[in-house]
Amino acid sequence: MTELLSNPVKHYAWGSHTAIATLTGRPSPSPEPEAEMWLGAHPSGPSLLVERGRTLDEAIADDPEGELGAETLARFGARLPYLLKLIAVDSVLSLQVHPSAEQAEAGHARGAYVDAYPKPELICALTPFSGLAGFRAPQEAARLLAELEVAELEPVVARLRAGDTAGALRLLLEWPERKRLVEAVVAAAERLGHDLVTRLARAVPRRPRRAGPSADEPARPAARRGAVPRRGGAARLRERVRRGDHGRLGQRAARRADQQADRRRRTAARHRRRRPAAAGRGRRRALQRAGPRVRARPPRGS
Repeated sequence: MTELLSNPVKHYAWGSHTAIATLTGRPSPSPEPEAEMWLGAHPSGPSLLVERGRTLDEAIADDPEGELGAETLARFGARLPYLLKLIAVDSVLSLQVHPSAEQAEAGHARGAYVDAYPKPELICALTPFSGLAGFRAPQEAARLLAELEVAELEPVVARLRAGDTAGALRLLLEWPERKRLVEAVVAAAERLGHDLVTRLARAVPRRPRRAGPSADEPARPAARRGAVPRRGGAARLRERVRRGDHGRLGQRAARRADQQADRRRRTAARHRRRRPAAAGRGRRRALQRAGPRVRARPPRGS
């Protein structure tokens, strides 16, 4: 059985205003950058089964074997074991770091991740695309940095040569005058003809650094503009219709959500109209009760 899915779109600064909007048949360019369209049952953005008017994760929870099959259920449990993403990159993509199985379990236990599953990735480029994957071996990284002849990098090179990758990375992340260091590295790379470093330096936007939580304060998930708390399937559907995050919704599902929203607005309007009248009646009753006990004293001599 084949069912039509409507899939949520994630808005990140590096996304495209045209690619996903054009693919899904919506007005292009879009008001916000659209970076990813998710096809799956991830709790942070499940796809919608249009004909049923419910999300895929809800359908799997109600009938795991019927939705996944006995073999998948036995191997991975009652969850869809993958998340398919359509990614539209219009500017420099942020660094993507995904946990191993052990790191995912530990991070989920302390509340850093929404689930305890690792995130291995398989990428298929649909259009010409340039990307960097993995990290160089410490000794090779030390050799390349030493060739730049930037004196400030000598402590980093020393740690890399000693195999202390974490220490080298910590030095760079805590660097007090990072702008000057970057400018020195870019100038050295241009002198040596490292074209990739030059292109990256020109492409990376210069945004102000935002302060993170202190060491003794637990990290809090960032609130996306317009985000709403997790609610039931009907409420999430209405919110997606309002925001346009779900691409093309089935006509019946969209109409049903609009009707429910209209009924709620009419009910709220009726309550607002009643409140002033009720308040007025309350004031009149109070004056009537106080009337017999409050009399104006006639002026002397009258």
